[in-house]
Amino acid sequence: MMQREDILQALGRIPQRAETPARRSLAESRDGISRYLVRYETEPGEQVTAWLLVPEGGRDCPAVVACHQHNDEYFVGKSEPAGFYAKAANTFGLTLCRAGFAVLCPDQIGFEDRRPAEYARRANPCLEGQNYERYLFMEYLLKGSSLQAKNIADLTRAVDILGEQPEVDSERIGVCGHSLGGQEALWLAWYDSRIKALAASCGFARIHDLQKRAINHNYSMYLPGFLQDGDMEDLLRTLCPKPAYIGHGALDPIYPKDSVERVMELGRQAYEQAGFGERFCARIFEDVGHVFEEEQQREAVEFLLKWV
Repeated sequence: MMQREDILQALGRIPQRAETPARRSLAESRDGISRYLVRYETEPGEQVTAWLLVPEGGRDCPAVVACHQHNDEYFVGKSEPAGFYAKAANTFGLTLCRAGFAVLCPDQIGFEDRRPAEYARRANPCLEGQNYERYLFMEYLLKGSSLQAKNIADLTRAVDILGEQPEVDSERIGVCGHSLGGQEALWLAWYDSRIKALAASCGFARIHDLQKRAINHNYSMYLPGFLQDGDMEDLLRTLCPKPAYIGHGALDPIYPKDSVERVMELGRQAYEQAGFGERFCARIFEDVGHVFEEEQQREAVEFLLKWV
């Protein structure tokens, strides 16, 4: 069983966050949503672009950081939850915005605009796709950090930027994500006290089980020594009493149902034992795979509306 300080040690050094102001430009307003392209620094000198979705005319809006999936689709990141990519089942940023949230959809490192230029990727295959993700994993590990620590630093910077937007109530910020995004949503909620509530879809199982069954995952999942004393349930246990919603498809092939159920049960026990059982919601969706579809999104949004 790991305590918070043990988990922080496994993460390694958290990269420095920049403090320069963001710039945003209006891309379009339609169907009741204004879409802005936001540019900002995450680490000093490192640029990020994100989509900001705002309900037209919104003021003092609750807000959500939307964490995109992996799916080995490195060409798309922020644009999927923001609704610019064709897979409607994962455009949960739109669903959140239609419910009244301002939503920031940033690229995670290695995806969409946070990749080397195409000419560089063509010249060096180590800079393309999973090879580049592996390179990033090794780069941060060699510097006493981890790819997960880098993602945390980037997402806490996204919280900075979201809270500075004029339409946003900076005291009411949550996080939502699917797949890799569900994993990152959990880590951000765990790390950043400004996050009021979490909604994660298909984002994690017990890593012990994944290793036993030889199910490989994104490189951010792996931290030195993490399995010596703990597993993903320790994040939920030390996340308590922060409100958390976890949804999962029973037919998900990369996060086995029995392993996810074990994490859910251990999380529920921790919240109930602490007297906060009403703040923890875990749901298995039968006949559903590794997706974040309409019913799942609706439940996640209702939970965030209640707790953010």
